[in-house]
Amino acid sequence: MKKYRRVIIFSLILALLLASCSKKPAPDSNTQDTAEETSDQTTYNWMISHTLPETAPIHMAVVKFTEFVKEKSDGKINIEVFPNSMLGSDEDILKQMGAGALEMASMGAPSLANFVPQLQVFNIPYLFESDDHFFKALDGGLINELNPYTEDAGYTILSYFYGGARSIYTSEKPVRSIEDMKGLRIRVQDNPVQTEMMSLFGAEPVPLPFPDIPLALSMDAVDGAENVPAVLSSGGHGEMIKYYSFTEHTNIPDFIIISTAIWNELTPEYKQILKNAAEEATVFEIETAKADYKDAIATSEEKFGIEFITVDKEPFINAVKPLHDEAMENEDYGDLFKSIKDMKF
Repeated sequence: MKKYRRVIIFSLILALLLASCSKKPAPDSNTQDTAEETSDQTTYNWMISHTLPETAPIHMAVVKFTEFVKEKSDGKINIEVFPNSMLGSDEDILKQMGAGALEMASMGAPSLANFVPQLQVFNIPYLFESDDHFFKALDGGLINELNPYTEDAGYTILSYFYGGARSIYTSEKPVRSIEDMKGLRIRVQDNPVQTEMMSLFGAEPVPLPFPDIPLALSMDAVDGAENVPAVLSSGGHGEMIKYYSFTEHTNIPDFIIISTAIWNELTPEYKQILKNAAEEATVFEIETAKADYKDAIATSEEKFGIEFITVDKEPFINAVKPLHDEAMENEDYGDLFKSIKDMKF
């Protein structure tokens, strides 16, 4: 297929680029390549990449974004989508953008945080205390606060995507209150904040790669894990799980980003087209993701008989107060943390 031939050619070009330059030089302050010099008649052919499957709501939204852009630019901006890790991992994608070999991407905040440490703030549990808080912050100016940090690293955020809150699920013992967490072995990502969070909940954190979770559950190496409901119905976890407790401890956005070097060369008109298209894609993705979230719960109840439990979140929020105290003093993201917490009001 044409796309796959292009991937092979692209990979060869990328290898040469990365071999010849490990760091993109800073723009010359005397260069006169300003947005005013770029004509609205210029035609662009770009690529956008992400690591998710084509069934994911975010992929569907990315496709919608490219369609919106093509329509609003009268065909002058054409963006080809490369999903499902076709161009490598999130780290590979960001390096390609830095080398000038890729124009756009979509990825979760934790991946971008490897290049922009301020975005580590999204790992803090109960940064957002509800979906309303999440949307109020992301729709209310948070991206404008993030962009000075991301643009220093070479990435401009156009908009965000929503994946839903992550909660705890278990194989044998239900979690109906924080007291039920005591002694449970819960799989976490290999992340110091997640490890500390689970310890503060009273559980024993067990860092494991995501693909290892089904085997660990089947061998009783762990008592549960934490994620969105979709992993129960599509991730192979539902057959070994009996309970899903809505602790909703993290709600982490994905972002749609463009190379800042390219962004700075665009006219105001083209910038507005991209921002409007990204925001329309966000609206589409949220609707799709919320529907998928509900469908995953219904499927898990019907197919696996999983019990979904509403818990009092306040004791969980109080338990991670030490992490919040540390976050407020963090030199990378302390100010962002305070700003986001204030956005719930």
